[in-house]
Amino acid sequence: MDIFEKDKSFGLISLYGIAQAYLGNTDEKISLPGFQRNAVWNEMRVEELWDSILCYFPIGSILLAKYQDFAASGRRDVQLSRSESYPDTLIGENGDGYIVVDGQQRLNAISLGYLPFQDSATARLWIDLDGPKDPSKRQFDFYLCTRDNPFGRNLSKDEKRQALTILNKEGVDDSQLSLDATFPYKASIPVPFVEFCQFVMEGKNFEKILENLSAESTNLSDAVFQHIQQKITRKNISNSFGNDLLNIIHEVVQGNDYSVPLILIEKRGEWMTEEKLGKLFERVNINGEIPPQAELFFSALKLRMPEINNYVAGVFNDPIIGRLLKPTDIVLSALRMTDPKMDSLKLDQFDNIAKAQHSHLLALMERKNNGESTFGQCMQWAYRALHHNGLAGDIGLPRQYLTSLRPRVWQIILIWIQKNLDRIKLDGIKPIDRLNMIRYAVLDSLNFYIQSQKGMSNYLNNPWFSRSIGEFVCNESAFPGYKMYQFIQNKVIQDNFTMNFRNPAVFSEWLSSGDEPGNLNWNVMSNEHFLVMFAQRQHLVKWEKYKLDIDHILPSAWMSFQAGPIPESRFWKLKNIPSWWRRYILNRSGNKRYWPDSLNRIYKDVAPKMKYINLDLDNPVNDDFNLHNKYGLFTVRDVLEASAIDEDLAENWAALSAINPREWTTQRFFDFNETVNLRRYRMYKQLYELLQFSEWEQSLDVHSQEN
Repeated sequence: MDIFEKDKSFGLISLYGIAQAYLGNTDEKISLPGFQRNAVWNEMRVEELWDSILCYFPIGSILLAKYQDFAASGRRDVQLSRSESYPDTLIGENGDGYIVVDGQQRLNAISLGYLPFQDSATARLWIDLDGPKDPSKRQFDFYLCTRDNPFGRNLSKDEKRQALTILNKEGVDDSQLSLDATFPYKASIPVPFVEFCQFVMEGKNFEKILENLSAESTNLSDAVFQHIQQKITRKNISNSFGNDLLNIIHEVVQGNDYSVPLILIEKRGEWMTEEKLGKLFERVNINGEIPPQAELFFSALKLRMPEINNYVAGVFNDPIIGRLLKPTDIVLSALRMTDPKMDSLKLDQFDNIAKAQHSHLLALMERKNNGESTFGQCMQWAYRALHHNGLAGDIGLPRQYLTSLRPRVWQIILIWIQKNLDRIKLDGIKPIDRLNMIRYAVLDSLNFYIQSQKGMSNYLNNPWFSRSIGEFVCNESAFPGYKMYQFIQNKVIQDNFTMNFRNPAVFSEWLSSGDEPGNLNWNVMSNEHFLVMFAQRQHLVKWEKYKLDIDHILPSAWMSFQAGPIPESRFWKLKNIPSWWRRYILNRSGNKRYWPDSLNRIYKDVAPKMKYINLDLDNPVNDDFNLHNKYGLFTVRDVLEASAIDEDLAENWAALSAINPREWTTQRFFDFNETVNLRRYRMYKQLYELLQFSEWEQSLDVHSQEN
């Protein structure tokens, strides 16, 4: 196959031809340069592109360059969907073929329609044989199932639960599902598109295809195939739509009636460098949609130092420290370790930064003889310091907490670890240093309790907040958590902000002030969900391999009256309490816990009394919940502990749930509010005491600020 005719810089290629070249199935392969971004299109954009293709709509030209002309940029494997791992940059220093300058996302989407199914697949394209649900929007209903959304996009929890029930997979997490055992839930008659096209290529008519479908020929599990067969049997499929679809597949997907325009960017002089090619990428990327500055900086860095992407990919895909930081945040963290004054990645600063930090960055990121880079070692030490060790009472944070930390927290800790790495390798991180790192991470995640009408989030994003502290830790042999907080406190006071860090006694008073009929207290901390994560940290560590979700202890359906045909206005008639107050109480941190997603789907509206309340807290959990082996919850007491619910408050929750869900009184509402606030107080008190913030109480001047 000749992608371009000799001495031509423009060509037309069939859809099949461009897909096979991009998938590496032809002599003239198309790959990605090192500066390209990863797959960013969501499921909807892939689906709509395929609808456009089958409607013969043009999808724009693809810009290519000869790899041998720009080999210094490096090249890497393609990543067809966002669910795939971040790929390495360099896959070969020499070779022919082409690299994509513009059109990667479209090529990813096209290739998903030609990719044979494998067990390791992270995305799978389906088509609905029942025709379009809304012809004004689409003529062909495509569905993309991915590891992130195995039953298609935009499903409610109830719909996910129903999909799992159809397959007899109740209680199974998304991460445990292979894409041969899933299907697009919202499709009327779904069929895998690649396998369907294979039948068309074999010359079968529409009726024969339906007759010859089998679990084996479609690479589907028996349960999924039986479900699809039932849908085919129940539906009166339009042969007219089916035959039209077959004709279009013959002409477009397998034939030459649909062509994609290609433009070859030729190297006509020494001025056309890899950097210039990257600049062109910046200008035309995603049809004029310019990526963020950090992404452009990273792309430019890969042009100058292609091997850097390999190092970044090694960190990002590491089984322990991987995905704690985005690739661009890994780069910024490494650059800040070479120069703590840096606070962000900006393209206009690239030349100066690249020249000044080139050798330092390579020395920091390059893997040594033992296979580990200095950056990787520092990241491992930071992870060990912050992460919960799995033992009861440990002050470490669960991974779910760590992934939510601001990148600046990692950067500050990494700067300090690098400066003290030789000593840390010999003696490890001292307990007091670990304590202060965790204190700093927790205080930052709770926004340092800065309150002002000027706008807290804008204040926290001010460059000094990370830059000054980065410089501050450079010359400290002990991690200076206490000094850092004093520094921030002084800065906040100078700018007329208010520091509202409270000891538990003051916090309790703050929670309960004004809580009486007609005068509900609206006090709430920013990012209060971090309190829940810390309180549940030991069980969240046990459940790291499971997909977790926020669960209401008292179900939202109980106050929203979602069950039954009668409108909620018939029930909510509490004096002096507007109906919207109930949603506010429901969503306070005291009524939330992190819980395995599969349990939420099945039992989300079950009363707390049925979930875990029993006269004997050592009684086994109801076998129907199937908690024993999977989640390590054997008794009612285990479930209470995993939920961060005090045993003394268990009966409070039981009493609230024992009443008819539709029978709300003013007293019951305020009893619920009090129980929620008691759990908020307990979680805060535990965090405050375990992290020994009482040592800082005097310097934080709590009482003077509160009074």
